[in-house]
Amino acid sequence: MLGVAELSDAADAVVERITAFVVRGQGEGLFRTDMPSAWLASTLCSLAEYAWELVGEGGMDERQAPDLLTKLLRDDTRP
Repeated sequence: MLGVAELSDAADAVVERITAFVVRGQGEGLFRTDMPSAWLASTLCSLAEYAWELVGEGGMDERQAPDLLTKLLRDDTRP
């Protein structure tokens, strides 16, 4: 996407929306708060892309991918 302004802008908009989603989840006590929201959002995007590649290559079952991403974000310290 580097060098293509429209794609870069679209990717930035997606990351902004995901960051807002993470911030909201942290505020509601659903997502981890021990890590910055921007880091969680960027990591979520990267892991989602990697999980998609693994599923496409047969390295991960498509049912495993959502669990992997959920475990990254969830606050498991909640009762």
